[in-house]
Amino acid sequence: MISKAANDLRARSLRRSAVRRLAPVLCAALLAGSMLGAPASADEITLEPGVIDVGKWAEGIAFDGRFYWVAESGQRSVAKIEYGSGDLIKHVKIGRLPTSMVAPREGGVFALVATDKLVSSIGANDKVTTLAKLGECPDRMIAGDGGLWVLTQPACSSESSRVIGIDARTGKQTKSSNLGEWATSLAAMGLEIWVGHARGGLVNVYDSRTAEVGDITVPGLSTWAMASNSAHVFAGGRVDENNDDGLVVMFDPDRMEEAARASLPEMVMQMLADADHLVAIGEKGTIFVLSAQTLDLLRTIRLTTGDYTARDVIALEDNLLITSSMAAGENGAVLVVNDWRPAEATDAVDAGSASATAIRFEPGASSAVVNGGIARGEQAVYTIGASAGQTMSLDMQSIEDNAVFQIEAPDGTQLPGASDGDDARVWRGPLPLDGDYRIVVGSTRGGASYELTVGIR
Repeated sequence: MISKAANDLRARSLRRSAVRRLAPVLCAALLAGSMLGAPASADEITLEPGVIDVGKWAEGIAFDGRFYWVAESGQRSVAKIEYGSGDLIKHVKIGRLPTSMVAPREGGVFALVATDKLVSSIGANDKVTTLAKLGECPDRMIAGDGGLWVLTQPACSSESSRVIGIDARTGKQTKSSNLGEWATSLAAMGLEIWVGHARGGLVNVYDSRTAEVGDITVPGLSTWAMASNSAHVFAGGRVDENNDDGLVVMFDPDRMEEAARASLPEMVMQMLADADHLVAIGEKGTIFVLSAQTLDLLRTIRLTTGDYTARDVIALEDNLLITSSMAAGENGAVLVVNDWRPAEATDAVDAGSASATAIRFEPGASSAVVNGGIARGEQAVYTIGASAGQTMSLDMQSIEDNAVFQIEAPDGTQLPGASDGDDARVWRGPLPLDGDYRIVVGSTRGGASYELTVGIR
């Protein structure tokens, strides 16, 4: 549905490459360091996880604020595990082949029961009731702003797929049109549902408000996992059919196009994203922690358990909880991984805490040009030294005219015309103090790639 004219391809490619360049220089020599505070290099560690044993063929996991719930697809039950102690309380009988588990923030615990083609609710006293009968073969389920979302195969084969939205209170269903073959995974971005496919590099964007479907094609991408945070949508998997050539692609949801990508040594099977980090788990169970803003690899984690098959992952406080389908024979386990966050990584970037990049002019030059890119909600910070009475000029150019800046004097005050709310794109004026001036680059909407010219005379 989303047409891409040939003359747009070059501009889109330039935007993508600009977003990936975090500290580029045209005429300026910038000091080492990242605009977004990422570490200069990734570390590799080995961790011993905590292990919570569950039943046969562990699948999806959810947390409702008091208990973990783990689908045990091989024994028609869901494991109820106490938060804190990790004690297995009971196995709740649920039906044939439970797979996905979700616990929406609005409340409730829901299981996707694949063979029975049901979505079941687990209520007070662990009573199981049927919320929705699907009438077609379900693959997986997530929770989103509009309720529950189930990826299905209408003909019970990989030749077709669609998304079914389910009201978590009433069970009322809405269905998308056919989304194409080999759909494997989905993620929610507000009321848009993104669906990844294993073939053709296809990613669908289903707008639940209008029922319209947009298609994005990423050549070579075979998607097997998806995730989202408030700023981006991520697709993970492999390049074509090569399991040793893992790939993660980050999408700008406003533009509905690729913003960055990262190569990994394993096919990606599970993913999880928060504001700072993207966790991608490979087919051998290796945990890759990437920056959720840039896709820089920050940490690689291998577990002392050796290779395992990860079926789902959630984050709770400082722990990753990963379901391993067959950890002890046919019985699964929840692997509890502490210390997964890279120590060097910072919290969400703001103007006060962002790592600053110094701008220095070439010998004999009085200006410098800096190219950069920021994702939605982010800021980049530069510093430049100057003396009182000198005149500084800034000129910002961006493809969509959405990059703006603020200027802070050495004493922390903002300069008139380049203050918060001014949305400055061009500025020129005398400087009041000696010292380092901070230039804070942001965006009025979405992400932005930009060219900033800075001059001092």
